[in-house]
Amino acid sequence: MKKSLATNISFPEIDQAYSAAMSAGATGGKLLGAGGGGFFLFYCPPANRQKLLDNMKPLRVIPVRLESRGTRVLFQE
Repeated sequence: MKKSLATNISFPEIDQAYSAAMSAGATGGKLLGAGGGGFFLFYCPPANRQKLLDNMKPLRVIPVRLESRGTRVLFQE
């Protein structure tokens, strides 16, 4: 829906990554962050997880999980 608001709201690389994830069985995705970096967050049923991971190459995958205790940093470079 946002793409209908402006012509420069996305880039081909973003569109390709989203399409690859959806064709691998993801049921939704959200782009997070802005400017020169950011993250894609995808939801994928467990049965489609490996196909999603394979389709995301060469992008870097950082696994996350939902937590009832709030946000915690578990990964640092």
